[in-house]
Amino acid sequence: MADPDQSIPPDPSDPLAILVCATLADGVSSLSGVTFTPAVESLLVALTAVGVRVWVDPASRRIDVTGCGGHVPLDDLWLTIPNTAAMAAMMSLLAVGQGSHVLDGDPAADLSGIAGPLRDLGAWVGFQQAENRPPANIIARGLRGGELFIGESAVPFLPALLAALPYANSDVLVALPPGVTAVGETLDLMARFGVEIVAQPDRLVIPAPQRYAGRAISLAQSLRIS
Repeated sequence: MADPDQSIPPDPSDPLAILVCATLADGVSSLSGVTFTPAVESLLVALTAVGVRVWVDPASRRIDVTGCGGHVPLDDLWLTIPNTAAMAAMMSLLAVGQGSHVLDGDPAADLSGIAGPLRDLGAWVGFQQAENRPPANIIARGLRGGELFIGESAVPFLPALLAALPYANSDVLVALPPGVTAVGETLDLMARFGVEIVAQPDRLVIPAPQRYAGRAISLAQSLRIS
């Protein structure tokens, strides 16, 4: 169990990454001090729709998530997710499992930043209408691992994407664009859920496959584990 006094600066993207970790984990995670942003609320609705057991108390800003052990319970899904960041997080979650899925949402959303990396790791991602715009089709067969080059368009979706990568079938080597400095908080979060990450000067090495363990984390002032 990590020292509860250790903390890392909060990041507005990390609540989605925390939900990805908690959903994939073995066991129950208790998240307190959660800010219920539109992205968080949208992802919670989607997780419930796919069969993940989620308990939410907005008054106390707490969420309990019963992890699904590496893949969401339901296959062959059709979901409407109005928030683009939440849709990208769900695409990352679904890609590590199996099944054929359709995700609909804002027709103006640009999903190139998540579709490209998932394709590079072996997921089949297509679009029913305009390229990189919802609805998106995902044929999930696990992520194969290997080298992953992150472009600028993927940076907004990076925390949730990174959170899914320990469940790839082999190690993932992530090359980041120059100037991206905010991933340290996400990597610390992932380590708190019990996985190993190797940060090198020009890339990240995420050994895979690994598994998360359920944790109790407070986001009130910073990310703390107990």
